[in-house]
Amino acid sequence: MKKLLKESQEEEYRLVKIYHIKYNPPVDENPEDLEQRADDNEETVKKRLAVYNEQTAPVLDFYKNKNKVYSVDGAKTGRNYKRYN
Repeated sequence: MKKLLKESQEEEYRLVKIYHIKYNPPVDENPEDLEQRADDNEETVKKRLAVYNEQTAPVLDFYKNKNKVYSVDGAKTGRNYKRYN
C-alpha cells in the first residue's frame, strides 16, 4: 500500500510506503529510512482494548437489552439481519 503525505504548506508531497512487520515486511528498504509510530506497540493496544471493554462494550449491551441491536453478515447479500433478544 502506498499513500501520499503532505510534507509542508508548500503543497509538497512525498511517497510513503506502508509495511506490516508480519504480513508485508520491507524487503529492499534501508532500515535507517524506516519509521514506526510511537504508539504502534503492544502496550497501546492493550490500553485501547481496556478502554473499549470499559466504555464501549457496555453501550452495546445497553442497546442489546432494549432489543435495538442487529447482527449483519456483510459477506451475504440481501437483508439477513439477526436481532439480538
